[in-house]
Amino acid sequence: MKILIVSFSFPPNKDGIAEAAWSMAVGYAQRGHQVVVATGHLPQRHDFTPHLSIRVGQFEIDAELLHQSHADDEVRRMKQFILESEPDIVICHCWPVWSTTVAEETFPHLKVPKILVSHGYPLLWNPQRKFPWGIRSFFRRLATTASFPRSLRSYDRVVFASRKRDWSRHLDYRIASVIRHPGIKIIPIGTDPEPARNSDREFRKAHQLGDKFMILCVSNYFPLKNQLLTLQSFRKARIPNSVLVFIGSDFNDYSRRLMELDLRRIRGM
Repeated sequence: MKILIVSFSFPPNKDGIAEAAWSMAVGYAQRGHQVVVATGHLPQRHDFTPHLSIRVGQFEIDAELLHQSHADDEVRRMKQFILESEPDIVICHCWPVWSTTVAEETFPHLKVPKILVSHGYPLLWNPQRKFPWGIRSFFRRLATTASFPRSLRSYDRVVFASRKRDWSRHLDYRIASVIRHPGIKIIPIGTDPEPARNSDREFRKAHQLGDKFMILCVSNYFPLKNQLLTLQSFRKARIPNSVLVFIGSDFNDYSRRLMELDLRRIRGM
């Protein structure tokens, strides 16, 4: 069987979506299937050969400029790649992202089963300090959300990580349930019970952590990831001889705000 996996991120990227798509691709390849991956462009991937049965096509498409004329050539190239791969099944990771949007435009020409693996979808207003305080972004997201039922109906199966229906994380499952999609599947997120454990001695030494009980939070610095709640919980717990370590993306306004709030709290104690 030839399986097409569409994901905006893929190794050597190191993020949750890349790891999920990678695990899926390798798992199918090890079972004897041909795997084709359509993903975003990464310069260091030019000689990337993950597995003999995995072919990776990468496309330099800016999500913000997806529907502008100068992006047409690359979008057209990705559509051609998808159609010419002649898959027996299509699996898209995440909604709404540029890679899934492009793939969905080829669906009328692909008479094969299609699966959406949703990694959660929130509908939140993130207040900004300047006018119009993030309201414009919220209404754009609201318009995008309105198109989700139509998008869901183009898939034979839709896979979710949880049966929760909260707006802040699992609105995708709520919408699929409301429209009574016939192909809902729940596959909970899990971890390897026996991970390959490396010594953390050098890490502790480099960051002067000593032998403290270490709590590690790995995530992009972003309000929806809510590192603020992790920080507040840690401070409230007051675990003796402990340290909280954040490993995230580029240092940004959100991570600076975390530091400022924490320093303010410490000084006020």
